[in-house]
Amino acid sequence: MTHQIQSVTLPGGPRLPYVEHGDPAGVPVVLLHGYSDSWRSWELLLPELPDTLHAFAVTQRGHGDADRPAAGYRPEDHGADVAAFMDAVGLRRGRHRRALRRQLQRPALRPRPPRPDYRPRADRRLPGLR
Repeated sequence: MTHQIQSVTLPGGPRLPYVEHGDPAGVPVVLLHGYSDSWRSWELLLPELPDTLHAFAVTQRGHGDADRPAAGYRPEDHGADVAAFMDAVGLRRGRHRRALRRQLQRPALRPRPPRPDYRPRADRRLPGLR
């Protein structure tokens, strides 16, 4: 299956490529890749996801075809990028699976105001997956 690669430029930040897969009315899921990878780490999984999910596989700053700014690689920066990405694509809430090490993902797991309905959950089962 071929995916349409899209990109979004974050406010005051880098351009991040991503692909979208699944039913737009499904449960939104943001898929984050591991160190030195890109959205393509999820490429074989995307067609296997249940129809109940709406997945966004994002390439994070400094990886793959994403912009490589001179600064902004702290865990807090990556976490802020995830929140800004969600705003840019219109996600009000979602869940994510991660491939990065725990210390790099902690900032992305924290809710960012003004999102009282956003409760990311790491390492828990997603709806429809066994």
